[in-house]
Amino acid sequence: CVMDMMMPLNETTQGVAFSVNFSGGRNCRRALVPKRLESPRKVVRSPQDEGITPPRTPTKDEVAMRAKDRNEKRSAAVANLHQHLRELQQSKRSAIEAATSQAAEKRSAMLAGKKAKAGSHFEKVVEKGQACQLQKQQALDDQEKRLQEAMKLIAEKREACLAKICDRASSHIQAKGEGVFRAASQNGGNLDHDF
Repeated sequence: CVMDMMMPLNETTQGVAFSVNFSGGRNCRRALVPKRLESPRKVVRSPQDEGITPPRTPTKDEVAMRAKDRNEKRSAAVANLHQHLRELQQSKRSAIEAATSQAAEKRSAMLAGKKAKAGSHFEKVVEKGQACQLQKQQALDDQEKRLQEAMKLIAEKREACLAKICDRASSHIQAKGEGVFRAASQNGGNLDHDF
């Protein structure tokens, strides 16, 4: 019998520890079992021992009501989550729109600055080009004036040289002519000589 094999090891206010010999008394080794059973343990008592009535089994309607409440809470939590996500998306969208508009304003301001710089640079380039063209035109005018003066001087020298040559030639011809007339008058008026 099992009751014969049970020997009480320790009795406390929390319960009793027993050692059971299942081998029927033969080759019994009880070295580890008493130590484990001697440690104080809480005794689990039934609600009837405490004077508490056991919980009743819920009806189908109660289970359905609890499930409905749980589902409503979950759907409310999901709705709150969706609302939070919509608000978060809206705030992100408005932040992106604000950042985009700020970037567009900065870009337009930067482009306006660059356009103004480019316009002033273009005006400076045009002024420099006009000044350069004016200098070139003045240089060309000065060179043309110098060339005209040089040509005039050359023409005057040529005229003077031609006048000098013509004077010499006419004086030479005149001298030769006089010599010919003298010789012809000495020869008796015969002018058949080759010059």
